[in-house]
Amino acid sequence: VMGSDQLLNDKKNEKMWMAGVWIFLVVHVLDTYRILWDNFHYDWYRVAQADLPDWLLCVRFVLSLALRILIFWAVAGVLTRRDQYRKLFLGLCWFRLVIVFAHHQYPSFVYISNYLGLNNEDFQQTVLWFGHWYYPGAVARMLNAWVEEFFLAALSILFFMHPKVKRLFQ
Repeated sequence: VMGSDQLLNDKKNEKMWMAGVWIFLVVHVLDTYRILWDNFHYDWYRVAQADLPDWLLCVRFVLSLALRILIFWAVAGVLTRRDQYRKLFLGLCWFRLVIVFAHHQYPSFVYISNYLGLNNEDFQQTVLWFGHWYYPGAVARMLNAWVEEFFLAALSILFFMHPKVKRLFQ
């Protein structure tokens, strides 16, 4: 039989872990909203993917929107504390982790940087890395996107697979 102190401690720990769940979900919702905002500026999206043929651009756009809608759906389900939504959310985080390098490619950052006039001085200098010439500003923005997306997905996976978080969904 559990003592009242142990029961209070368990409730306190549950609230702490639920606060973590909320924090991760809010961060994912804000990130997803930001990406949707960018995607809905279709001219911007088209420029960023200028190397893709029109049919592939449309496929990528639809898949990107579908992924964002699934993320919103998974987040809403996680808030109901149903384990199948936690698993869906984990699956989407794994998917984002796997595609991060394909999703954020160097040419896209060059195209959009040029289109938006970001750091025009970057286009006056190049750096030779691994036998190829790169614009340092575009590389920095690409690496930032990689790190941001990779860590958000990886930390979310670690958190939502933690045994104490799993218990919240039973």
